[in-house]
Amino acid sequence: GLLFVLDRYVFALAIEPVTVAMAAPPLWTRLLLSLYGGVAEELMMRLGLMTLLVWISWKVRAAPGGGPATLGVWTAIVVVNIIFGLGHLPMTARLMAITPLVVVRAVVLNSIAGIIFGWLYWQRGLEAAMVSHFSADVVLHVLLPLMF
Repeated sequence: GLLFVLDRYVFALAIEPVTVAMAAPPLWTRLLLSLYGGVAEELMMRLGLMTLLVWISWKVRAAPGGGPATLGVWTAIVVVNIIFGLGHLPMTARLMAITPLVVVRAVVLNSIAGIIFGWLYWQRGLEAAMVSHFSADVVLHVLLPLMF
């Protein structure tokens, strides 16, 4: 909900509307893209990169109990989500001209969701992050296009 409101009522007011007419992909394609996001992106971003950054921060400065420090985990979550947002720019470029505001939009909107996925990975495990990401993508790519 928050991402939709930010995109529709904050960023859309300042970004030129899409001028390229693109046919909506078939439903099965949108479902597969949602599955890709939920599985592949979580494996790369959370299991891969976030785990690596947390491990590095843990080796640099462990928490008093010996585990990773909370600050190190949150730093990893934020860094990974900036990269996660930037990773969505190639697809964004297919829809609109890349401007500084479009870059901010991609990073902010993807990072809000990614922070939730990162927190879920940290607190509940990879499966929770995958299911959450897949569900968010289904809403974004399958359900919302049916309504608007």
